[in-house]
Amino acid sequence: MARLPPKEIIAGAHGPSEKIRRLARHGYTRTEIAKIVDKRYQHVRKVLIDAGITTGLDPTRKPTRKVDLETEPLELTVKAKHRRVRPFPAKRLSEAGFHYGGDWQIDGDSISISTKASKEMGVYAIVLDGFVVYVGVSVNLWRRMVDYWVGHQKQKTSQRVKDLIRDALLSDRRVSMMFATPGKTEWSGLPVDLSPGLESALIEMIQPDWNVKGSRAQ
Repeated sequence: MARLPPKEIIAGAHGPSEKIRRLARHGYTRTEIAKIVDKRYQHVRKVLIDAGITTGLDPTRKPTRKVDLETEPLELTVKAKHRRVRPFPAKRLSEAGFHYGGDWQIDGDSISISTKASKEMGVYAIVLDGFVVYVGVSVNLWRRMVDYWVGHQKQKTSQRVKDLIRDALLSDRRVSMMFATPGKTEWSGLPVDLSPGLESALIEMIQPDWNVKGSRAQ
């Protein structure tokens, strides 16, 4: 049976996740879908698994280094020795002094957040259903939140994180923010800003899923 053209299938879809689900239900493979929606194969795979859609396996897709990419994403395999086995609960950050900074909301294809984020330098964490999935640092926390809800095609990290937040909200997940402004100290008479150090240490410890390969945020 001939498949409908992708443009007809995804017309009117709200966000990449809905497009992925629609294409899979119409018989497109994960590899094909990744090219159509311009997303990584692993992202397509996760959206479909979360939706309970197990069809769309590509018989022509070859595993890399004897790893079955249908059951184990390459990015997790590469980091397997460095990742935490268990997700990191946001409660741990709260106990350490982070404070709640609001929930993200979605309206159509746009996201927004009502927050009282400080305009100071600080560390922020994105929390998905109670667990930390992203850690970043900014010289102006409030401005960084604006970057995320506006999104900038030229700022790849801001646009990427915005897409992740939107996709999660479209899947009825709760996405919230936590903030900390640890301030400054000194070492041997020299000034030290604690925010970059805290961000780096948290990323190394948590290995958040939304940070690219557990690297520092941009």
